[in-house]
Amino acid sequence: MVTDQDFVHALMDTVMVFPLKAAANYIRLGADMIWFGDDVAIQSGMMISMELWRTFLRPRFAKLFDACRKFNPSLKIAYHSCGNCEAIIVSR
Repeated sequence: MVTDQDFVHALMDTVMVFPLKAAANYIRLGADMIWFGDDVAIQSGMMISMELWRTFLRPRFAKLFDACRKFNPSLKIAYHSCGNCEAIIVSR
């Protein structure tokens, strides 16, 4: 993430295709809640800096969640991460 940001952006874009396709299928089948997860924290805090999280993960999850809500505006989205991820809960 630090030494080759272009590669990581391309990789993350590719990785996010699967959860979007899976969620779209679930929503088409009538799901009213989707559960996503990505372990980004350990007991004592984040595994990566908030700067890296904001650069690589936050915008992609925002796009994923927005796309899901376009399929169903009343969709409930749950997000799971093991560890202490308070920093992303209170992040703006």
